[in-house]
Amino acid sequence: MRERGFGIDIGGSGIKAARVDLVQGTLASERVRLRTPHPATPVAVARTVARLVHDGRWNGPVGIAMPGIVKHGVVHAIANLDRAWVGVDARALFEQAIG
Repeated sequence: MRERGFGIDIGGSGIKAARVDLVQGTLASERVRLRTPHPATPVAVARTVARLVHDGRWNGPVGIAMPGIVKHGVVHAIANLDRAWVGVDARALFEQAIG
């Protein structure tokens, strides 16, 4: 198991990110916050997530939490973000955005 990851929390007003110690379950860096784009469409949010990963100079596993119901990477319901998220394969979108 890897010891570090990069965690991202997508919310209606802000998108937060930090390196995470996966063994201890604690933050391993300062948390960074960017405002959630409005409208919070899939493409706009993916760009913000990619910026956080790039600015954090991270190259490794990324975990993303979203305010909704996600099954097998596909968004089935969403709160506080644009309704365009429903039906989106978020896993594929973020993999493409992050690289």
